[in-house]
Amino acid sequence: MSWRVAAMLLLTGWGTLAFGAVYPWAFLPLFVGCAGVGLATLLRRTETSKADTLLTVALALLVATIGLQLVPLSVSTIRRLSPETDAVLRRYAVGYPALANGHALSIQPDATMLALGATGALSLMLLGFARALTREDAVQIVRGVTVLGVILTIVGVAQKAMWNGKIYGFWTPLQGRDPFGPFVNRNHFAGWMLMALPLALGYFCGRVARGMRQVKAGLRNRVLWFSSADASETILVGFAVLLMALGLTLTMSRSGILGLLAALVISGWFVAR
Repeated sequence: MSWRVAAMLLLTGWGTLAFGAVYPWAFLPLFVGCAGVGLATLLRRTETSKADTLLTVALALLVATIGLQLVPLSVSTIRRLSPETDAVLRRYAVGYPALANGHALSIQPDATMLALGATGALSLMLLGFARALTREDAVQIVRGVTVLGVILTIVGVAQKAMWNGKIYGFWTPLQGRDPFGPFVNRNHFAGWMLMALPLALGYFCGRVARGMRQVKAGLRNRVLWFSSADASETILVGFAVLLMALGLTLTMSRSGILGLLAALVISGWFVAR
């Protein structure tokens, strides 16, 4: 396992298991780690392709767009650009109309600053990994994410059955009372699974397709393939996909379940082709 894969899985595990990284002590180290790993990867790779350049430009424009919302503007300019922002600030921001230095277009500049830092850190990691990841690295990351998804589902199901109002049996959520697994919000768990499931499902379909290509024609040969080590791992991945889908369903998140149904329809269409 390369250091890039280990770093990716450690960061993913930290952001997931640390209560979904909703607290500053969890998400600040996560962002610093992502930025550090991204920079280290970029410094090791000097060659760039046209796709890398386009991705860099797109992410730079995204970061710049977020940053523009932090530029102080006069009250008249804010009213002209975004009347609703002006109305909200007049109602909830103390002393807003009389600010000498103006106000940012963002209603909550502190939250926008945090989003800017998060976007910058994750963009650096995306750029670095897009250039440096090999096929074997990608496969190992998918395996790790699949294992983590299974662990999360088991934790979520066990916690739901023995719920005592505390995550992991000792942590009372500071905000909200609707957790699932290590996440303080069941919708966050469903969203994480919606991102992880396509990776696991794609890996499963890829293994099935590759396994079928290596099997000789005939029903007997296909049945015998199920006794091979390759087939055992493929079946295990398929079981993991079903378990992760079950965990998502148990959250009873309407948006998560609708997203799962949409993903199954789209994936089924591609598999049928």
